[in-house]
Amino acid sequence: TLILFPIVLKLAQLTAAAIALRPFGFSGFTNPLASWGIWPQFLVWLVVAEFGFYWFHRYSHEIPALWAFHRVHHGAKRVYFANAGRFHPIDLWLVMTVYFFPLYLFALPAEVMVLFLAANVITGLLEHANVDFAAGPFNYVFNTAELHRWHHSTVLTEANQNYGKVLCVWDLVFGSWSHRPDGEMGEVGLTAGEPAIPPTIRGQWGVPFRSVADKGAFE
Repeated sequence: TLILFPIVLKLAQLTAAAIALRPFGFSGFTNPLASWGIWPQFLVWLVVAEFGFYWFHRYSHEIPALWAFHRVHHGAKRVYFANAGRFHPIDLWLVMTVYFFPLYLFALPAEVMVLFLAANVITGLLEHANVDFAAGPFNYVFNTAELHRWHHSTVLTEANQNYGKVLCVWDLVFGSWSHRPDGEMGEVGLTAGEPAIPPTIRGQWGVPFRSVADKGAFE
């Protein structure tokens, strides 16, 4: 379920977008890279898509209305592969809509879409993997577990960094990339003073709609 849910949701998003735009006769803009091979298209569009994801993810940490949903993902007390599927459905829907928007806007080939789905699922599991390893130069290309673990720190200055999904290119560009191979990481989870996240799915889905003011991450 943790692996299939994000895939099904992404496919549902793309299908819903296609159905919604069909009555207007919209079948996508011309893909400017259509003459390129599948892999070059995938790599270029991945960088483009990561730009939208980066800013939406960053705003999800800075804007209280978005953080109310995104904090469900950060409520876990440890970083391990299951975190890849721990999201509030509205948070996941919004961020993936932004992420995949360039793909269905330019009606990319199905092969490119498959590569995007595969890259998202595989890297989502790897970036949350509870495995102690050094990624070396890959830390300057991908959002590795070595980088992403700091994003789940209870220390706000450590958590507000490394926002990329598959890549870390926009973190490098906008100054939010952080690599601390020798750093001693403390606890994982929400910052001090924030209400805990319930352990049940029903409880987690209701978190954003509580009357509790979730301001701990912004003070």
